[in-house]
Amino acid sequence: MTTAQRSRIRTSLKIARDYAIKAQQAESSLLREIADITGAELSEIPTDAENATNLEEAITCFLSYGEYDINSILNEIQNAQERG
Repeated sequence: MTTAQRSRIRTSLKIARDYAIKAQQAESSLLREIADITGAELSEIPTDAENATNLEEAITCFLSYGEYDINSILNEIQNAQERG
């Protein structure tokens, strides 16, 4: 690996890590906001998502892998809020 390649990779790694930290912060903020709206622990709210057992997992899977869909998540949040 050349010095120039090493430098570019170092810079790219730093940029990617910064984005990962920002994504984690955004996810935490979002989960807190939804918990405030529903008045419940998201890990206690069931979901119909295919690869998740609760709303917190469903949201995390959506953010990380694009699984499930926004409208279903919104409906589950609204249903939880109405039950709460």
